[in-house]
Amino acid sequence: MMRWLSMLLGFLLTGYTFAALPPLLTVSELRPGMRGKTLTVMQGTEIVELETEILGVQ
Repeated sequence: MMRWLSMLLGFLLTGYTFAALPPLLTVSELRPGMRGKTLTVMQGTEIVELETEILGVQ
């Protein structure tokens, strides 16, 4: 709980807005063949961008 609150405070202090986040899809909106980009961190703090394709939805 404390970690979540400190992250929220950090977002607010840096001027980060949640409106800047990309829209999220629900599972019912996902279709095989859809493409997108995934941002992740593999090591350290470097953000890596990966091409993503939906193969199927269960």
